[in-house]
Amino acid sequence: IFSGHFLSKKYLDFVNVRQIISFVREPLEQVISHYNHYVSHLGYKGKFDDFIKVPRHCNIQSRYLNSLPVSLYGFIGLTANYEESLDFINQSYGLEIKAKQDNIGQQTIQNKDDLTSKQRDVLEHYNSKDVILFNEVKTLFTKRVIFQNNGHPWVHAWGTINPKNSLIGCAYYEQNDNAVLLELFINNKFNKKLLADKFTGLYPKAKLPRARYIGFHVNLNNFKHVTQVQLKVKETGQIIFEQVI
Repeated sequence: IFSGHFLSKKYLDFVNVRQIISFVREPLEQVISHYNHYVSHLGYKGKFDDFIKVPRHCNIQSRYLNSLPVSLYGFIGLTANYEESLDFINQSYGLEIKAKQDNIGQQTIQNKDDLTSKQRDVLEHYNSKDVILFNEVKTLFTKRVIFQNNGHPWVHAWGTINPKNSLIGCAYYEQNDNAVLLELFINNKFNKKLLADKFTGLYPKAKLPRARYIGFHVNLNNFKHVTQVQLKVKETGQIIFEQVI
């Protein structure tokens, strides 16, 4: 295990994306903890209200993880669900990591419960990307735990509709290298099956599975009056893409 505080892109071409694990924290708590650390250990003398507006102190978590969509990383846990996250990691990766509590801040200068409504608004504004990231991770975390508890294979996936009106993306299994069989639904009606087995140039720095033969492509111009697009994993029904147009 190689760990530390660094941008994910630093080792993205060195480690298979399925082996990259991280944790995120509720954004307001993260910024407050960052401030308390600066005051206690780095001699920061400024005011909290000034600290939270400094760009380098904002959206830290999303900047560290912005090399990939969160759905493509091996696993992203939640500090608020630390032991549950560790249980998931241990089961998925065959590890026996035990919960520990080290490096706990002893001095609390600012507390989340003491924030004014204005301070909360400012924090959420200056950390809007982290708020979005955190909500995405929470949703993924809940779904993945359910899949694991039910013994269903999880598929890492990402998709988007590009300016040429084509649905493009990639998909790969968490635990094996089989090509993922997908089902395409147009306007809530099943249309066809497709394999995520096309070569993809997405995220060229990343070390992706199956020598990058994990892509899919659907030209939506071939369909009339498209109002909704959905992709599901044939094996489990996992929805990997859904958009109302």
